[in-house]
Amino acid sequence: MDDPALDVPLALRDLIGSEVLSDFLRTFHDMFGVGVRIDGPDGATFSEACEQEEICGFVNTTPGGRAACVATVRTTRERSLSRGAPGAVPCFTAGRYRLGEVQYDGHVLGRVVIGPYLAPDRTGAPQTLFEADPRIDTVRALPLLLRMPRLKEASAERLVDHLLHILEGLLFAGHRALLASQMQIASSRESYRELSEKSRQLTAAFERLQELDRLKSNFLATVSHELRTPLTSILGYTEMLREGLAGALNSEQKEYVSTIHTKGEQLLGLITGILDLAKIDSASVSIDRSWVDVRALCHDVARSFEPHARKGDLSIAVAVPRDLPRLWTDLERLRQILVNLVDNAVKFTPPGGAMTIGARIEASPSDDDIGLVLTAPVQSRIVLSVADTGIGIAQDCADRIFDAFYQVDSSSTRRFGGAGLGLSIVRRLVELLGGRITVQSQPGEGSVFEASLPLEEPEGESRA
Repeated sequence: MDDPALDVPLALRDLIGSEVLSDFLRTFHDMFGVGVRIDGPDGATFSEACEQEEICGFVNTTPGGRAACVATVRTTRERSLSRGAPGAVPCFTAGRYRLGEVQYDGHVLGRVVIGPYLAPDRTGAPQTLFEADPRIDTVRALPLLLRMPRLKEASAERLVDHLLHILEGLLFAGHRALLASQMQIASSRESYRELSEKSRQLTAAFERLQELDRLKSNFLATVSHELRTPLTSILGYTEMLREGLAGALNSEQKEYVSTIHTKGEQLLGLITGILDLAKIDSASVSIDRSWVDVRALCHDVARSFEPHARKGDLSIAVAVPRDLPRLWTDLERLRQILVNLVDNAVKFTPPGGAMTIGARIEASPSDDDIGLVLTAPVQSRIVLSVADTGIGIAQDCADRIFDAFYQVDSSSTRRFGGAGLGLSIVRRLVELLGGRITVQSQPGEGSVFEASLPLEEPEGESRA
């Protein structure tokens, strides 16, 4: 029969642990000196605690006695225990077995059998003992028989009732534990189902966002490309107007044309940044590696920014050791990284400030072995840095400044221009070159950006 609470058949093995039941039956046997056995509903022995009685071992040495013993055991397993049926089974040796039905919550889970035991007044061997097999020796059998435990029938009945009462308590505890386990399993399955469904939804949403991001990148790239061509023409014509190729301009007209040209260059820089970002996102940026003289590159970038620095009353210096080894990387990408970082420093450093472009070599554990610092292989890296004495960055903004289009000051009245693409491009280019970028900054104390790149040397190639 099925348990409505569990929707599974109740069984002894599910409600009582075999070790617990075995310990309990051994205690029962030691206290009362009589064997005890618990059978399942199919008659198979589930657990027992008994020692073979000497008379049983003796009669089993004869074919007839062995067959009679088998028949008695079969009777104890198959005797109906319905209302009015006797609860005792006599044995041909004069011993008896007492039976009790194990029930719980309306379910029949098996039966209890205690015995064999003798009536207290038994003094002789019954005729059935010798009828089982004439070869049983009466003289030897009688003393073995009389050593069987003695028990009144009323006492045996009380023992069975006591045993069934204790079993009921054990079954209740086991059933409660089983219900708790089933509820936990059901809860876990439901949680797993909900998590699986949420995971499926999140995966679908993520794939959708990836598709939208790809469409956005394609759209930006297409629009930027289409804007770049007419804007280049506008800049060309404003340059010709400034040079007077279309006729002389008065001072006010020259100022207007210069403003148009300046704003056009800013717009072209924004479009170029969007195009670069779209190329990086679409993985269409090619890396052309060669041996790069980092010191020469730093000086070249510094010279290109000297006019801007003088205009803003800023000083710019280079701090690179002469013996710095060359770096196996993409020259133009590395130049773009430095240019964006220096341009950022110029923008956020007030007049009278200073900037320093630096580079150094350092040894650190390989990125693949983070957490195994003591045993990780050491990897040489070149660290490029751009330090300034500018306005600095708040700690809560430091992790976000590398996000595309992010502005620390996003108000409509912000002091500094730009679309927030420079640092995002820098981080992605550094990662494309196999490096990582970090920033250390405090508001009002300036910032230090460091790009760490692996100093790789292909086999068979020389630095000479």
